[in-house]
Amino acid sequence: MKNILHVIETCGPGGAETVFLELAKGLDRRRWHSIVAVPGRGWVYDNLVANGFEPILTPLHGAFDLRYLAGLCQAVRKHQIDLIQTHLFSAAVYGGLAGRLCGVPVISTLHGRPDLFGSAIYRAAKFVISDMTSSAGLRRKRRRSRSMMAQILIMVADFSWARGAS
Repeated sequence: MKNILHVIETCGPGGAETVFLELAKGLDRRRWHSIVAVPGRGWVYDNLVANGFEPILTPLHGAFDLRYLAGLCQAVRKHQIDLIQTHLFSAAVYGGLAGRLCGVPVISTLHGRPDLFGSAIYRAAKFVISDMTSSAGLRRKRRRSRSMMAQILIMVADFSWARGAS
């Protein structure tokens, strides 16, 4: 069984938050152990608890919060995380840095306008930072990356909601 840390920077409700919830709860629990990190209590937290999760509270303070990064690294080590899945830009940066520091691959999902605001230079910088941090773990682990990517494809196929179940 692989341990996946799902990370999001908001408490919802919204589209990214709904995708986050469906991903965490939709995986085959016999093959994937989802651990979730949220910045506080609210809609996302309540829905996670209602679905049997014990969310890790990782408050995010300010523009660059080393405590938040340390909290993610602590969760990665404590739960022996095999993969970090992030949603939205700030979570992608912090999750990517945590993955790089802990040697764990990261997949980041950007969800549209909020992640694409700003000038062309600012948007380009976001993508460069996201790419540098998200792919770093996969580049370091070339042999494992093919296997992990195959497992991710299987993981996506395992979504119960994708098979039409609720």
